[in-house]
Amino acid sequence: MSRDPQSNKRLHPDQLYRQETRRQSVGAWALPKKFSSIPLSLEDLRRSRGFGTTPFVANHHVASKDGWHPRLVLSASGKLVEHKLKLPGGGQLGRMLTHPASLLGIPLLILDSGPFTPAKQTLLPPQPHTHLDGPFTSESHIRELAAACDILTVEIEHVNADVLETVEKEGLCEVQPSPQTIRLIQDKYLQKRYLAEKGISVAPFAVLPEKPSDGDLGELAGKLGLPMMLKARTLAYDGRGNAPLHSVESKDIEAALEHLGDRPLYAEGWVPFVKEVAVMVVRNKQGEVRSYDAVETIHRDSILRVCLVPLRASGKGMEAVNGRAREMAEEAVATLDGAGIFGAEMFLMANGKFTSLLRGEILILCLCRVIVT
Repeated sequence: MSRDPQSNKRLHPDQLYRQETRRQSVGAWALPKKFSSIPLSLEDLRRSRGFGTTPFVANHHVASKDGWHPRLVLSASGKLVEHKLKLPGGGQLGRMLTHPASLLGIPLLILDSGPFTPAKQTLLPPQPHTHLDGPFTSESHIRELAAACDILTVEIEHVNADVLETVEKEGLCEVQPSPQTIRLIQDKYLQKRYLAEKGISVAPFAVLPEKPSDGDLGELAGKLGLPMMLKARTLAYDGRGNAPLHSVESKDIEAALEHLGDRPLYAEGWVPFVKEVAVMVVRNKQGEVRSYDAVETIHRDSILRVCLVPLRASGKGMEAVNGRAREMAEEAVATLDGAGIFGAEMFLMANGKFTSLLRGEILILCLCRVIVT
C-alpha cells in the first residue's frame, strides 16, 4: 500500500495512480514548458477555461496563442468551444492519443477496419456518432469522416494523402499535418532527397531503378560501399522495408530483393553508429518548433524494445550531445509544413557527431512519422 502525498491516506497503487492522473497535466502529450501559454496542469486548463483568471486570447487555440492546439477554442466570452477531431487509423499510436484526448474532453472519432482496434478499445465515440469501420485508405470512408469533423489528423502515414488534400481544398475540414507533408513522409527516398536539398545532414543514398539488376546493385555498391542497406521507399516501418546487402553476389542480391518484394527501392550507405537516438519535436502551423530531450532507443529485429531517458553518452566529442541532437531534429522538422509532434530519429557516431535520418511520425496534434538518418 502507498500513501497519498496530499491526504496521507493509505491507498492501493492503482488508486494512487488514478489520483495522480487526475491531478497531473493534460497527460503524456503535454507540450514543452517553454510555451508559457500552454496548459500543463489541470489548474492551468481550468484557468484557460475562464475559472478564476483571465482566459487566453479570445478566439485563439487554448494550447497556444498561435494555434498549437487545433481542437479546444475559446470564444470571446472565455467559454470553451469544442471542435470535433477525427483520426484515420486506430492502431497503437491512435491508442496513445486517446488517453490525453479523454483527459481534455476532446471528442475523437476513429476510422479503422474492425470494431476492436487498439484505439477504439480505449475511447468511446461522442454521441450520437460511432467510430467508423473501414480502411483508412478508402476515399468514401475518409470523406465520411471529414464531413463529420472540424480537424482531421492521422496516426500513421500510410493513408490516402490525395483524398486528404482534396477534402481540405473542398473545405470539408482542416487537415494537420498538411497532406503535402504526409505525402513526403510516405516516400522515404523523396523525404531523404528533400532533407538533403534543405541542407540537413543525411546518410549517403541513391535511388534504384524499377526491377534492379545485379549490375545496377554492383554499380551502386561502388558508390556507397559495402555493406549497404536496401530500403523500400513506401509502405515500410518496423524494419519491414529494410534488407542489408553485404555482397553483390547474385544469391545475396536475389535474397534481399525477394525480402523487399515488388516495391520501389533506394539504397543507403552503411552508418557505423554507436547509438540510435530519437527526439520528439513539436511544430505549430507558423513553423515554430520546440523539442523534448533526446533519448536512446534500443531495437531488436528492427522493433523498439527499450527507450533510455535521458540520452547517455560520454567520452571525447560527446559534450552537449543532447542539445546537438535537439538542434538537428528541430532544424529538420522546421522545414516541414503543418502542425504536429514529429519523431526524429538519428544515428550517434563514435566521434560524437550525428548523421540525421528524419523519419516522421506525427503523434498527437498530427500523428505522422519523419525519419532523420
